[in-house]
Amino acid sequence: MPDNIPAGAEALPESVLQDTAALFGLMSASVRLHLLWLLSIGEHDVGSLAEITGQSLATVSQKLGAADRDGLRTIIESLVVATKEMEKTNDALEARLKASKHEISQLQNNLEAVRNESLTDPLTTLANRKFFDLAMEKSIGDAVKTGEPLSLLMTDIDLTEATGLLASRYKSVES
Repeated sequence: MPDNIPAGAEALPESVLQDTAALFGLMSASVRLHLLWLLSIGEHDVGSLAEITGQSLATVSQKLGAADRDGLRTIIESLVVATKEMEKTNDALEARLKASKHEISQLQNNLEAVRNESLTDPLTTLANRKFFDLAMEKSIGDAVKTGEPLSLLMTDIDLTEATGLLASRYKSVES
């Protein structure tokens, strides 16, 4: 193999060449496309191109004769257009991803707010029965795991019942 071939130049699989040739309307010209690719990455003589592509000198000469500049220009222009379209698509996808991340963040915040609301009394903002039940489950689980005893002290701080009793006694004394 000649020394002026960049590393990896011969590494294009035939399937890639055929797919690319088909993409650019060169259905039967994967050898031509391979030659154009090799020429685009460096200067080669017909002999080195024939050796790299595994074609005869006559085939390479014929394909090179058909490889006009307009065809190469068309391929390059198509690649530039495709690249610009990919950039636009990539930008749009990045914007959608950013918007989705923002929406997920808002949903997480809303979920946390709803969770906090479900565990507290809206009037007093104190923990409610649901919070108590969850805390008890956790505490019992922790006590079982560690083998430590668990104690619970409960007091009634709701003065509604006591206030009602006082009010009823006051009314009976008044009458």
